[in-house]
Amino acid sequence: MDYSYADAVDFVYFAGHGRSDGFRFGVNGDGDGSHTYKVHYSEALWGDKDLEWIFIHACRVLNHENWTRWKPAFNDPPILHGMTGFHTVITAGQGLLGGQFAAYLTDQFGPFSIKDAWQKATKAVFNATDKEAAVCAVWIYNYGVYVKYWDEYLPGYGSGMMSDPSGTTYIGYVKWTCKL
Repeated sequence: MDYSYADAVDFVYFAGHGRSDGFRFGVNGDGDGSHTYKVHYSEALWGDKDLEWIFIHACRVLNHENWTRWKPAFNDPPILHGMTGFHTVITAGQGLLGGQFAAYLTDQFGPFSIKDAWQKATKAVFNATDKEAAVCAVWIYNYGVYVKYWDEYLPGYGSGMMSDPSGTTYIGYVKWTCKL
């Protein structure tokens, strides 16, 4: 029922547990019963109403070997602009990430683009060579140049948000080590 909750807003931030096949909730909210207690990549269909970005603070959801499983979640044509997450297992107790990320997205420490803010926040909070964060987002090839949606800013900061993707699109991915 993402259309009633996650897809009814522009931005979602989830903090909890995850694996490369999805992220977990503490309650059974699965409508069809096939993947109880989690959002499985095969069930995610975001951006068909309003969701622009989903930020996921959970282990391995954007694992490099399996991140392409999330491509259908972008919808067709893609409306979801992007996702943030982690390639590796991360420390669950790092409750500072959301606040750091918000500070880099806004005037407190920024503003920075979504990718740059996520990168700066993950490095500042984890500062470890065994932790890797990631972003995947829509790319559009436009007049010989790729327009990468991870370069968006929050509305009211920097150059703001881009319009919803149209035409030929790709989903790009990048990961980095969370070491300052």
